[in-house]
Amino acid sequence: MTAIRQSTRALEILVAPRAEGGVLVTVRGDLDVFSIDYLAVHIGDLLGQAPPAAIDLDLAGVEFIDAAAVGRLSQLHQLSAGAGCVLSIGAATQFVWWLLAAAGLAATFPIPRKYRLASEPGS
Repeated sequence: MTAIRQSTRALEILVAPRAEGGVLVTVRGDLDVFSIDYLAVHIGDLLGQAPPAAIDLDLAGVEFIDAAAVGRLSQLHQLSAGAGCVLSIGAATQFVWWLLAAAGLAATFPIPRKYRLASEPGS
C-alpha cells in the first residue's frame, strides 16, 4: 500500500495591486505538488491580462514547500520573464529560503544573506 501525502493546510492566495503597475501575491498554507498549480493558475491569469511590471510573492505564510513547488516557481519565473514581468519573492520563511538555496535558485530568487547556505558565493 502506498501512502499519499495531502496538503495539511489549505492554500490561501491574496492578490493586491501595488504602485507603478506591480502586484503583491500573498500566499499562506502549504505549497506542494497538490497545491502549486493553484498558484500557477493565479500567476497565469495575471500574465494573461495586461501583464503587470512586477509580481512580488509574499511566502511568509508558507510553512511547507516541496521540490515540485520549487521547480514550478522556477518555471513561473521564466514564464513571467517571457511576458515582460519580473517575478520575485519579497518575503518567505527560513525553510522556504533554505530550500530555494539548496535547489540552486539564489540567482533566480535572490536570497537574503542570513538565509544563504555556507557554500554559496557571497555567504
